[in-house]
Amino acid sequence: MTATARPTATGTTSAIPLGPPGPALEVAELGQSEPQLLCMMVVQRPDRMAGHRDNPLFALYADGRVIFTPRGSGKRPGQQAQLGADGAEALARKLATRGFADLPHEIGARGRFAYEAIEIVMRYDQRWKRVVAQWGPDLPPAFMATLKQIKAFDHPSAEPWQPDQILAMFSMATGKAPAVPWPADLPSPAGGINVIKGFGSLRLDAEHEPTVRALVDAGKPVRVERRAYQLTYSRVPPELETLNAVRRAFIQWRADQD
Repeated sequence: MTATARPTATGTTSAIPLGPPGPALEVAELGQSEPQLLCMMVVQRPDRMAGHRDNPLFALYADGRVIFTPRGSGKRPGQQAQLGADGAEALARKLATRGFADLPHEIGARGRFAYEAIEIVMRYDQRWKRVVAQWGPDLPPAFMATLKQIKAFDHPSAEPWQPDQILAMFSMATGKAPAVPWPADLPSPAGGINVIKGFGSLRLDAEHEPTVRALVDAGKPVRVERRAYQLTYSRVPPELETLNAVRRAFIQWRADQD
């Protein structure tokens, strides 16, 4: 089951200029698959070196799974709960408001955001809505209404979320700090880091998270194949591939508008 809200005019105003409503797209790349993802929110930062405790901030699935970051997340980062299919559908309907459906695809600066931005992907039946908003004090009420519900979510039976994988992210080190060797107990990334425009990534099983976290917290670059990289990581949510397919569809839609 999926949320079934339909776009209508919101009539709201904001200090941030809003463009025309963005589309809700069918994502051809997903084909005949039946993704469970209903809603996901992540934070984008311009240098992608965003630490390792806030990605994703929220993910809701049709089978009832929900992953969230509660308030005061320093004490309980990365929680998960089971709502049941009916509970997940009810929450999706609350989040997928008519006002959210009518928002433009981008709010604030277009393209590569100069400041922190919030990305929310929402499923409407077989279509997908994606809104990326540059963080600021004057975001549209329709966006803030959904964001506040997501940030306020909690569950009395929540347990720590244990992902299956993490995504180690590499950027070319620019400082003079000496690089430490890549730990021998981690799978070797040799030949596996495809660095494009200064960034690269490598998936690892989640059992390696403590070691990678220690490297990130130390703040020193790591040495791989005689090159020094600054390292961070994120925890990989279920159906990250679905999220990335939606992103690619919107990138293509944007290119077609130009």
